[in-house]
Amino acid sequence: MDIKLIVMDMDGTLLNSEQCIPEENLNALIEAQKRGIRLVLASGRSYKTLTDYGIQLHMPEYDGYFIGVN
Repeated sequence: MDIKLIVMDMDGTLLNSEQCIPEENLNALIEAQKRGIRLVLASGRSYKTLTDYGIQLHMPEYDGYFIGVN
């Protein structure tokens, strides 16, 4: 089975207790995108907050998606 998409929640899943993406996870998700796996951040957070994390993950370069509040 090929993985084509990773959808993840933010709080308690992607982010640690300091509201940061752990370096190991950041690197692994960037590598996944390089292999053609698309990322989706899903949260009740605002679009602006999601885009800040998306930039850290290089999502604009790999056409990632956001599912946010409203």
